[in-house]
Amino acid sequence: MPAINDGAESRPGCLAGRFFAGAVRLVLVYPLASIGSLVGQRAQAALLPQVGTPYEGALAGIIVGALIGLSLWRAALAEDGWRPRMADATLATVSAVWLAGLVIVWSTQAPSWELLIPWAACLGGAAGIAALLRA
Repeated sequence: MPAINDGAESRPGCLAGRFFAGAVRLVLVYPLASIGSLVGQRAQAALLPQVGTPYEGALAGIIVGALIGLSLWRAALAEDGWRPRMADATLATVSAVWLAGLVIVWSTQAPSWELLIPWAACLGGAAGIAALLRA
């Protein structure tokens, strides 16, 4: 007989809890793609102002942000140890910084490019943690 505190993940043949946890974590990848889009667009405009359109930099940023997010998502679904907790904390922190930035932009008349420094630092930190989790 299973213990009272056992979740769906501990029962053999039951994947409902694991699927839901994966889906929720996959939703948390969107803020990384959004941050990557803004950072990529501004980086392309600053480094290569005469080449291409801003959409190319935004697309590159989305791809980079999504790759970082999916790497954290994969680490978060590991079985045990400190890596899933670190990946979950990173995804939650990035999402909180992203939401705080959106609230600041929506509540004041500040342009979104002013959030470039904190969002770029957040994206860089997430990339560093994702690289450490892969090692």
